[in-house]
Amino acid sequence: MNSEVMKQLFVPVLLFGGCLYIAFKLVKFHDYSLTLGRGKKLRKKDVEPYCREAAALMAAFGAASLIMGVISLFNSTFALVFIIVIFIATAFCWKKLADRYPAQEDKKK
Repeated sequence: MNSEVMKQLFVPVLLFGGCLYIAFKLVKFHDYSLTLGRGKKLRKKDVEPYCREAAALMAAFGAASLIMGVISLFNSTFALVFIIVIFIATAFCWKKLADRYPAQEDKKK
């Protein structure tokens, strides 16, 4: 029984850890290259609020994946619907974040 639960929760816990790692890098080091991509820069005044909001969004998505893992122990169909809705909501919020803090191409090439 215990090994089955661990098999079921491995991917959601791994996703949760990855999201928390990215959120930590955003908050602590203001390293937004993971979220914007290499070669893109933010204005100096936008770096701190962008990193704070992106970290909150990543942590929320990680928490939602962990909740999805727990839900999947009881009802796999509801867990699938839940993660699809959360993914769409995260994509919508990420688009709003990208529109609020536009990135420019880095000219140091």
